Amino acid sequence: MKRLGVILLIGDTFLFYGSLVCALIIRYRAVSGSLLFGHVKLFTPILFVWLLVFFLFKLDEPAAFKRPREFFIKLFGITVGNAMIAIAVFYFIPLPITPKTNLIVTAFIYFVSVFLWHSWVGSRLYGRDRVRLILVGDEKKFKRLSSDISANPQLNFEVIGVFPLERINWSIAKSGKEKALIRGIVTQMG
Repeated sequence: MKRLGVILLIGDTFLFYGSLVCALIIRYRAVSGSLLFGHVKLFTPILFVWLLVFFLFKLDEPAAFKRPREFFIKLFGITVGNAMIAIAVFYFIPLPITPKTNLIVTAFIYFVSVFLWHSWVGSRLYGRDRVRLILVGDEKKFKRLSSDISANPQLNFEVIGVFPLERINWSIAKSGKEKALIRGIVTQMG
């Protein structure tokens, strides 16, 4: 498992138990050791299933961080699915307690906290070493694209220039398109 995956796994585990404690405090106003231990014993197998589902849906992959809206939707669906699995377990397997309300509250708190945790890790991970872009083409369209890229720093791109095709000095092209393009832009900028 990659280092990022291990960091997220540890954080997700702490957040799960923290969410459980918060749910118990919300529900019962005070948490005794026996109440907490009883819930931890019941919820720990659920945690393993949830983390396995997170792994299967690749929520620990760097690509998951690059589009927060898609990550939010995916995480929400996975959390609802995980909660339904846990509710089914509580209904069909005879247990000393059936904490369905605590499960729903825990799932909600966990969803919010995991979204914030993964977003924070993603912003730290992709906030550095941005890929610098030079956009060449229709200036109006690329100005809008440039502002969209600037509004989404998690994409890890930085637009350093937008140039219409007419401003590029294509006559320099002798050693390859990429070098010619950069030389042409530098010639026009200077």
